[in-house]
Parts: sequence; structure tokens; C-alpha cells
Amino acid sequence: GMDGTVHRWDITDPRHPARLDPPLTGPTGNSQSIAFAPDGRVLAAGGNDHMVWLWDVSEPRSPRHLATLTGPDNYVFSVAFSPDGRTLAAGSVDRTVRLWDVTDPRHPAVLGAPLTGPDNYVFSVAFSPDGHTLAAGSADRTVWLWDVARTDRPRHLATLTGPSNYVYSVAFSPDGR
Repeated sequence: GMDGTVHRWDITDPRHPARLDPPLTGPTGNSQSIAFAPDGRVLAAGGNDHMVWLWDVSEPRSPRHLATLTGPDNYVFSVAFSPDGRTLAAGSVDRTVRLWDVTDPRHPAVLGAPLTGPDNYVFSVAFSPDGHTLAAGSADRTVWLWDVARTDRPRHLATLTGPSNYVYSVAFSPDGR
């Protein structure tokens, strides 16, 4: 929300959604992006406070704050977990993508230097289904691809051009091609 809260609903019966209280709190300013870890136990939110917040939501009515990730120098517009849930990526207005090892989400660890290259805001990040490629959509009208199979040594693969305006969202097909 605009107040930094993240609201959740139980939609087991989509005709009668039930709000899950309490809302997740901590971030200051807008929450720009949220993502669940693949196992559904951890929720990440990035926002205007230049941070990424992690909560344990395995007990939906008793969420617990796990960690607050710092590093971005500006708004965090997008967060994404790798398919194995071990890596979290965050795209930021500071023109970078940052990676963390979240194998133990209570003690996340920075993975190397920020990924750089985009000439403007990074609006969106996404992992390929095998987790080996990371895509980032930028306000510079490009999509950047990195090989992140070795998170300690990511390498730039390609820069895709063609869009005539900002790239707000990126996604891989289910087969990763």
C-alpha cells in the first residue's frame, strides 16, 4: 500500500475472500513490488524506502518479519525469487540489479557487486525457469540478460533492443526459451 503495508487475503474460496490480519508492516513509503518464494513460506516486498523486506508467512495469521535488505540507493521497483528459492533479485531506480542469497532468509547474504549496465531505472526483474538467466527491463527501452548460474560470477549475456518506450515488465515463457 501507499503507507508501506502489505495486505493479504485468503482466497481458498474466491467468491468469499477473507482478509488476513494483521497486514505486514515495516516499510516506509510505497510498497512497489512483492514476490513469494517458490515454497510460499517467504514474502518479499521492495519499495520507496530503498529496502527489501522479508517476512515468514508460513503461518498466515501470524506473519513474522525475518530481515530487511539494504543496498539499493533508490526505490526498489521489482523483486523476484529464483525458482529454487535460494536467490532474490531486486531492480532499482539506481539502475542496478542486486542479488542476495536467501537460503536462510533470517540471514540473507549479498551476492557480489550490483549488476549494472542499464542507463535508466530498472523496472522489472525475472528469473528463467531453470534459474540460470536473469532478465531486467529498464526505462532505457532495453532488456538486459545475465547468466546467473554462478551467482558469485554473474555475466552479461545480451542487451535486447526494440521497445520504443520503458520496459515495465519482463517474463520468461514456461520453457525458458
